[in-house]
Amino acid sequence: MKLIIFCVESDKKAQTDTKYIDKAIRSFYVIDNNVRIAYVYMNGKGNYAKNKVTSQIKRLFSGDFDEKHVVYCIDIDNCADSEALELNERIRDYCKNLNYDFVWFCRDIEEVFLHKRLKDSEKVGYSNKFMRERGLGKAAVKTLSSKTQTPRHSNLLCVLDGFMDKKSV
Repeated sequence: MKLIIFCVESDKKAQTDTKYIDKAIRSFYVIDNNVRIAYVYMNGKGNYAKNKVTSQIKRLFSGDFDEKHVVYCIDIDNCADSEALELNERIRDYCKNLNYDFVWFCRDIEEVFLHKRLKDSEKVGYSNKFMRERGLGKAAVKTLSSKTQTPRHSNLLCVLDGFMDKKSV
């Protein structure tokens, strides 16, 4: 059995990031009884290495799994902001040191899937609407399979292709 843990920026109450990620995963990959997906809510990317996050990962790892993957899903945010760039690099290095995968959304997950920048107060409503609609909004295979951090793009599928089974077309 395979365990895939997604560490997301949103909080457990809102679960905004998980709605986009889960819908994308289920659109492109086989999810059966041999795959368990779990989410760890970081309540902001600055909490990536906090004890609350690391202890949840350890607790999930304690199960009996043949394969275990941790995927940090991070909004790149404003690339002109040196503090944001430094934080992104620290998270990327943290993932590399622990053999975790690093998925980025440029500039943020809502921009990738909706092609809109949203206020924090709008994010829950838009993510709920996204879940009710068919398809993946404005996202496409090309924009979810990017190797370069350009607006409205992500490397989500590039990373998941490494250990998930694609659905047959």
